[in-house]
Amino acid sequence: MAAQIDQVSSTRREADRFVNELEGLVAAAVKEMAGVDDATAARIGNSVATRMSASLGGQSFYLGKAHAIETRDRLIYAAWRAGPGDNYLELGRQHGLSERHTRFIIENFDADERRKRQPDLFVKGAEG
Repeated sequence: MAAQIDQVSSTRREADRFVNELEGLVAAAVKEMAGVDDATAARIGNSVATRMSASLGGQSFYLGKAHAIETRDRLIYAAWRAGPGDNYLELGRQHGLSERHTRFIIENFDADERRKRQPDLFVKGAEG
């Protein structure tokens, strides 16, 4: 019985930590993006965390990093396009990545952009 209580307590602490972290992250983003004061940002963070808790509370779900990685990669590509075009090392440093990984991200985005602009000449049925 004591082991079950300890497990419930541990799960509860982890859930509280997650909600508190969410609250802080939302507050920081609102403060940074909207330039609001600390108290307003904290109220918005609390409101979002409370609404998510009410809406998703009790569910077990996995929150992947794909969205954050895709957003980071889009920012890197946009900065590369806007910059001098040879700033791989600096972009990598700004995002905690190696120069090679930064080049890989940019090359993939560039290839995707090229495919959007130039259709494949060897696609079946494209001969007109």
